[in-house]
Amino acid sequence: MKQSTKKQHLRTRVSKRLKASLAINKRWQNVKLIESLQADSNDSVSNTSDNPNSSAKVHVRHAIMDHFEVMPSTSTANVNEPRPLSGSQNDTRPIVLSSELNINANQCPSIGLKPILPRISDLDQRLNVVVDNEEIFTGSEYKLVDMVCVKELVRNLVCPICLHPNSLSITETERNGFACKLNVECENCPDLEIFSYTSKKIDGSKSFDVNRRIVKSFMTIGEGYGSLEKFSLVMNLDSMSSKTYSSHSAEVSKSSVFMGGDNLKKARARVRESYKDMDATITDDTVVDIGVSFDGSWHKRGHTSNYGVGVVIELQTGLVIDYCVLSKYCQVCVNTATELGAESPEFDIWYEGHKEDCYKNYSGSSPAMETKAAEILWKRSLDYKLRYRTIVSDGDAAVFSHLQNLKVYGEDVPIVKEECVNHIAKRLGTGLRNVVKTCKAQGITLGGRRFGSLKQSTIVKLTKYYQNSILRNQDSVENMRQDILATLHHCVSSDSENRHTKCPQGDNSWCFYNRALAKGETPGPHARNLGTAISQLVLKHIFPVYQRLISRELLERCQKGRTQNANESLHSCIWKKCPKTRNVSKRIVDCAVAEAVSEYNYGNTIQSTLMGAAGVSPGRLSMKIIRARDKRRVLQAKKRLSAKYIKHRRQLKVRKLKNEETLKEKEGVTYGAGLF
Repeated sequence: MKQSTKKQHLRTRVSKRLKASLAINKRWQNVKLIESLQADSNDSVSNTSDNPNSSAKVHVRHAIMDHFEVMPSTSTANVNEPRPLSGSQNDTRPIVLSSELNINANQCPSIGLKPILPRISDLDQRLNVVVDNEEIFTGSEYKLVDMVCVKELVRNLVCPICLHPNSLSITETERNGFACKLNVECENCPDLEIFSYTSKKIDGSKSFDVNRRIVKSFMTIGEGYGSLEKFSLVMNLDSMSSKTYSSHSAEVSKSSVFMGGDNLKKARARVRESYKDMDATITDDTVVDIGVSFDGSWHKRGHTSNYGVGVVIELQTGLVIDYCVLSKYCQVCVNTATELGAESPEFDIWYEGHKEDCYKNYSGSSPAMETKAAEILWKRSLDYKLRYRTIVSDGDAAVFSHLQNLKVYGEDVPIVKEECVNHIAKRLGTGLRNVVKTCKAQGITLGGRRFGSLKQSTIVKLTKYYQNSILRNQDSVENMRQDILATLHHCVSSDSENRHTKCPQGDNSWCFYNRALAKGETPGPHARNLGTAISQLVLKHIFPVYQRLISRELLERCQKGRTQNANESLHSCIWKKCPKTRNVSKRIVDCAVAEAVSEYNYGNTIQSTLMGAAGVSPGRLSMKIIRARDKRRVLQAKKRLSAKYIKHRRQLKVRKLKNEETLKEKEGVTYGAGLF
């Protein structure tokens, strides 16, 4: 009897899943229909624009992913080469840098900033195009209305039957979440029947549009049902039940993950096109060798997270082409195991039917999630006819060594590692701080306020000097080593001991001493001109750290000046949609990653497509806000790419550290574990 009941239950679940899949496919077809209509509109407008006497405006649908260049939704520097992207295969428009930028890519303070310039310019050009084809964006518009005002308005109307003034009233019935039925009644006419719902229903569904929209809104900003209750509390609104919220949340997650997979396919197709442009021998069946940046991130700080994410970003285009979400936890399994018993036969029977939908797909330790995600992604790359031959990664996890041991692509196809310059520079900072701690334990003081001490602000500057030396000398490992050592000896120099022989010569040198000599001037005193000074005692203890970090093997892997800024930026986007302070399920993490990746690859405009897939069409006001957000992002990116802003930001960081050190020295020890 139990067996037949179980089979019937499984049939019901399969039927529900099939219906959900059909609903998502229908929404996807609607999205495609909107895109095709917009494409036809674009074609007709472009034909009229060829006429010099025509005053027609250009209509642009920002949500059409096939017809716009990719722009990451963040101004953080990317890791790809400074190569402009082509749109479709027939799109031969050149990408011209905006004259407003006033930035020379070759003069950027960091090489990681170069690739983002064409993309900012491209998005800037698109934002200057007028969007006035409003009939395409037919989504419902909502207003927050005080019901007291509505009742007062209805009260002042005249009954259409008895024509008596002040006889009408309005009542609310059939409440469903944030939607309800409004009935207009007349105290003199019992037969009067006027009613309307406050929201329309989603096509092919019994759900109200307003409920789906508000759930989508809270998921987009990274909040859940608890925040929705607080919002309703303050606004004095009737809220929806947690069950209704979960139902809408599941639909939004399904549609976002579905669209995220489709967006990844388009990103991989764009990557293949970019490599075809460089090599005409590449066909659709060719397995293409590409370089990628890989990094992992966890939902919880520390090393006990239940969820981990691994993301692969292609270096040439800067596009996210694949990701993997790992989970150690399934709430449904935990609840059922409590009810039936984890070792009971009933639980085993139940799990056979639940296995396909189980959120738990990983059983190792949390720190090893990054390595496991890399293994899955590298093996899966062959399904896309890609091979990730070059990997940019940090040294925090054993990803590279694990991939080498796996030999994913065979014995004859090795994987080459390139170092992230930012993480290598962090190694220097960590090493210097460890030296200070070790010496302090031995009774040797390297820190303090005296001239030449190894303060925190000095460590920050030395780390920056090390990183700049790598980026300045990418053509030669030997020049890198010499430049790094030159910065160290420059900081040790004094009026009595000149160590500027290794510093660059000429009137453009960063060394104040050699620059003055090149101009025929007398160099000023070191105490006044030497921005960062370290003593001989400090040099003696930190030199072994430098020797370890200027090895040829290490610097050879830094020659291309790669960084993982793109990965770190994407991680920030993911956890904004799924904050680390919230307790969530894997379904919410999947949705957050899918939406963050889509926004990263295609900008804020992708939200219009995600909304359409979720069953809520974007409206005129939605597109207005989307355009304003993208415009604001471009302006911020231009500002943050300027050399003046970067210099100011670095100076501000060092100044803040110096001020903090001064205050600590003045106040003494005021806080410490178990000190008081």
